[in-house]
Amino acid sequence: MRNLTKLIAVACLAAVPFITPAAAEPSKEAYVLMDLGKGGDIFRNAGYARVAGDKLSKVLDDVGLASGDSLTLMTFGQPGQLAHLGLEELNRTIPLGGRAARPGDVSSYLRTVLSRYGSYPAHGASDLMSRLRDLAGQIDCAADVNVIILTNGREVGHFDNGKFNLSNVPDVAPLCGTVHYIGLWVDDPEPNKGFGTTGPALFHDLALALGASNVERH
Repeated sequence: MRNLTKLIAVACLAAVPFITPAAAEPSKEAYVLMDLGKGGDIFRNAGYARVAGDKLSKVLDDVGLASGDSLTLMTFGQPGQLAHLGLEELNRTIPLGGRAARPGDVSSYLRTVLSRYGSYPAHGASDLMSRLRDLAGQIDCAADVNVIILTNGREVGHFDNGKFNLSNVPDVAPLCGTVHYIGLWVDDPEPNKGFGTTGPALFHDLALALGASNVERH
């Protein structure tokens, strides 16, 4: 009888399926890169700053940042860190969680940042490539990464015989995840056909060449 009881117990255990623990969701990292050069002048316009704020909020709502995730703000313009001293509020990483940095407050906070764009120092260059090099080794590609770049793009490259080309492209691949562009070739005071025909493809291909798996323009 005792042996029979043991056999029944073993049979019951064998019938219980083995449940593999669910894999933990990767953390999320959002990076917002803001152009302080001429490529960022469109964001100094209060009307377009509101439009850009709506676009940025929609992107971040879709990303769905939560406690334990992080938001990193970075400016680019003149190359070199010295040109960005005094802009600590716009160059920092914010761990999300708790009352001090609630994920639900991110969109409203960034709307405020954009509404103040006109008060930020205007740089004479829009050196996006230098800032992208700075990201090498900083981004954790094991995370769900979204890099959001605010620029109209024209000042990031140069024109040769009416054709737009990007300048000083990094020889490293610092990116991963999704790259979002907000403001590309918006409100161009001097329309250039070369930019309009080659710009979109160049910025799209740039992000992919630097490691992004997806590119979106808003």
